[in-house]
Amino acid sequence: MLAYASAYAVGASVSYLLLSRRVGGLETAALLRFLLRLGAATVSAVAAAGGAAYLLHELLDGGSWLAAALTLVVSGLAGGLVLVGAARVVRLTELTSMVDTLTRRLPLPRRN
Repeated sequence: MLAYASAYAVGASVSYLLLSRRVGGLETAALLRFLLRLGAATVSAVAAAGGAAYLLHELLDGGSWLAAALTLVVSGLAGGLVLVGAARVVRLTELTSMVDTLTRRLPLPRRN
């Protein structure tokens, strides 16, 4: 796993340098701010999903496939909802604009 992480880090760094030279700069400060906000939203989503999975595993005794399926669905929903909520809080417009586009296409009653 460490080898994969190292390979991705080297590949991303080389790609960044090459693209930066070709394009003429990539706004490094803005990119780092985005990555920090994305990291904060991701950590909170992983914590919510992990916490939900742990609690359900303890409550349901985790021995059956039904308990495992329920744990998967509930913890996935918890992580996804926290990710979208945290993305809105830290103003990750890349994610929130995608969610807004999807929700506009749903046949839900509209608020005026």
